[in-house]
Amino acid sequence: MKETRKFGIRDQIGYVCGDMAGSFVNLYVDAFFLTFCTYVLGIKAAWMGSMFLFARLWDAFNDPMIGSFPDRWQIGKSGDKFKPYIKIAMIPLAVSGLLCFADVSSWGSLAKHVWVVFAYIVYGMSYTGTSMPFGSMASVVTNDPVERTKLSRARSIGGTIVGIGAISLVPQFVFNKSGDVVASGFFKVAVVFGILSIICYCLLLHFTTERVRQPKTEGQKFHYGKVLKSVFKNRPMLGVMLATVGSLLFITGNSQLGSYLYKEFYHAPQVLTLVSLISIPIMLVFFPLIPKLSQKYGKRNVILVCSGYNFPAVRKPGPGVGRKVCSSRGGRTVGEDNRREDDERRSRMEEMRTRILPRMLNDEVEAYLTRGDVIIVPVGTVELHGGLPLDSETVISEAFALRMAEAADGLVLTGLPYFYAGATAIGRGTTQVSVREGIDYLGAIARSLLRQGFKRQIYVSFHGPAHMTCCPMVRDFFDETGVPILYMDLTMQMIQSAKDLFKSLDSFHSITVGAYQMMGRLEDVPFTAGYCHQEPQTTKQFDHLFSLAYQSGSIGYCFGDAKDHMSTPAIPDAARRKELADEGEVLINEIVKRLDMKTITEEMRSLEAFEQDVMKRYPWIPASGGQRR
Repeated sequence: MKETRKFGIRDQIGYVCGDMAGSFVNLYVDAFFLTFCTYVLGIKAAWMGSMFLFARLWDAFNDPMIGSFPDRWQIGKSGDKFKPYIKIAMIPLAVSGLLCFADVSSWGSLAKHVWVVFAYIVYGMSYTGTSMPFGSMASVVTNDPVERTKLSRARSIGGTIVGIGAISLVPQFVFNKSGDVVASGFFKVAVVFGILSIICYCLLLHFTTERVRQPKTEGQKFHYGKVLKSVFKNRPMLGVMLATVGSLLFITGNSQLGSYLYKEFYHAPQVLTLVSLISIPIMLVFFPLIPKLSQKYGKRNVILVCSGYNFPAVRKPGPGVGRKVCSSRGGRTVGEDNRREDDERRSRMEEMRTRILPRMLNDEVEAYLTRGDVIIVPVGTVELHGGLPLDSETVISEAFALRMAEAADGLVLTGLPYFYAGATAIGRGTTQVSVREGIDYLGAIARSLLRQGFKRQIYVSFHGPAHMTCCPMVRDFFDETGVPILYMDLTMQMIQSAKDLFKSLDSFHSITVGAYQMMGRLEDVPFTAGYCHQEPQTTKQFDHLFSLAYQSGSIGYCFGDAKDHMSTPAIPDAARRKELADEGEVLINEIVKRLDMKTITEEMRSLEAFEQDVMKRYPWIPASGGQRR
């Protein structure tokens, strides 16, 4: 018979790893699943709260039953009581983290809700399947109370390592520097944590030995009623249970609402990392003191005092709490200034009747210009567009511009649909303006906006050939005025920053329909099924020539058939139209988030300051002369 190794440091290391294994998935889901579902998937927080409530009610029945399995059935040939159950559940637990943070935002509303419930059920069952056996494992590792205390201490160390060392870093990957969520970051973190969880469980199984053998009780019936009856007769246990419930309510609520709190209340989600790291020295100081304090004042009194300190932990931020806490300005912190600016901006945004310039009163525009100088100018076209209205690409550009203006606290100048159409000139209704005429017209508008005070002008378009008008305009404008204005090609931006969001070509068309909905014109999208085809363009034989320069800029040509622009999915009824519109609006919102308009407008201001210095050092450049005029 093989001699059993004595209890030692290996068992404690294994127990540290065991708690780390479960914590990688458990703490991550607890802290960020709510944030992911509401911000990325668009599910209401109230609905998520109801799901969490029902899940906890189910746990009250489910956990004791699963916890009884090792007592009722011994599986495997090793003779171990708990390890085989951990082996079964550890892989599903790691996978459940991937399911919880899978980006299914493009799915329909019902499908997303079903998926969230499914993923959370898999997570809950898998975590119970590992945590219950692991929590009871100390009873078979050793019979010595002192040694069990060492295991308990090792377990607390494992959770602390993950909670402070790993979970505290998550905000750096799931929020950008502007405080907006990064959808793809959640899944990437889930992959890393899933792998680490499996590795740590393997270390637990390798290092920790089950020494205490108990008689088999195979097939013993579990009496749930008897368990409840015995609990309610045990007054000390009831007290412990109530204390545990209170503790779990605080800990779970703090973890699940933490990212919410720091994002929406403090406006600084990444500060979560700093807060967690600051707690490390506090824990190191108090960890050895707690036993001495308990011995001197009693465990009850220590618990009550420590619990009391939790109440001021969440309160309204005082001066100096904000996005950045790194330097000072005239007695005020940068964080205070930033927080105040964000609060003021949010208040102003709520007060604004509209951000669309042609719909505003003169007084409203003047009020805006006292605080801001950002204007977004969507450059459109009127051209044949399959089964969609001729102004489709104008409306898309306007919808994006509206969301961009909201993000950057700017205005939108609409009503610019007539520019160079390009190869679609064969269509009746396509309104063709030459590139040269478009440059002159857009330049005149830009100079007019500058005279009014709009220095940070951003021109956007979903229309491919628009770059032939916008790019030379913004370069000439800088040479003439010394003011850098910006052109953003929305098609290019989608390819660069949001390619992962497009499941098929239908996603592109859903953006179009979503744009009409955002602009209050959904009824303008007709029902049709006659423009859905897979025929190649009649000009496909010349694709090599067209590819020699950027979008339609290499050579002059026109399409040979109206079908060349473009195939449109069937929209047979209002239900399908609404489905496409909802999907498209979600995509537009997510793309604009990824663009980070606040950073772009700040960089434009920095570029202007940089160019002012350049003009002083090189007074012969055209922009320098423009500044003197």
